[in-house]
Amino acid sequence: MDRLRVALIGPGFIAQRHLEVLSTEPGAELVGISSRSLSKAETAARRFGGRPYDDIERMLDAERPDAVWVCVTPDAHGALELGLIERGIHLFVEKPLAADAATPERISAAVDAAGLVAGVAYHWRAMDTLTELEDVIANRQVKLLNGHWHDNLPGVAWWRDLATSGGQMVEQATHLVDLSRRLLGEATVVTATADLHPHPDFPDMDVPDVST
Repeated sequence: MDRLRVALIGPGFIAQRHLEVLSTEPGAELVGISSRSLSKAETAARRFGGRPYDDIERMLDAERPDAVWVCVTPDAHGALELGLIERGIHLFVEKPLAADAATPERISAAVDAAGLVAGVAYHWRAMDTLTELEDVIANRQVKLLNGHWHDNLPGVAWWRDLATSGGQMVEQATHLVDLSRRLLGEATVVTATADLHPHPDFPDMDVPDVST
C-alpha cells in the first residue's frame, strides 16, 4: 500500500485539526468527507481535499477508504463504528467513544474480533513529558493523584444535553480519567456526586456544572 486512503465523518470543530494533519501527511490520501450538511462537507473538501458527501454509505461505496476518522457527537457512536468494522475498515475515533458505557464495549469487542487497527484521540498520551513522568513514578508508591478540569460552558447546543454529550466527565474530563488510567491503571469508584445550577439563558440544560 503506497498511500492510505482516508475518509472523515463529521467535519466539525475538532475535525478541522485532524483534517489539517491528514491533508499534509505524505502517507495519507484524503478521499472523502461526509457530513449531515452537504455544504459543510463541501466547505471542508474545498479546503483540505477529498470529495464531499452527505451520505456515509455512498461515500464508503464510492471511495473505498482504508481507514475512516470518526468525529461525531458522543451519542452518534455505535452503529457507525460497527458498520465500518463490518466493512473491514480501520478507524480512528475522536473521544469520547460514546455517551454511555455499553457502546464502547461493543465496539471494542467487534474491533478485536475483526483484527482491525483502531485508535481513540486521547492526545495527552502523546505528550513528550509523559514517558519522563512514568519514569519518575515507576519505582515509587503513588499515594495521591489529583485531577482538575475547569472550563467555560461550550456554546454548542448538543453539549448541554446530557443524553447527547454525556456531560463534563464524559466529554471533557475524560482526558483526566484516561491519563490516570495510563499512569496508574484502573480505579475503584468509591463515591461520586454532581450538581446542576440554574442557567437562565439555557433553561433546558441538564448537564451538571460541577462533579467530583
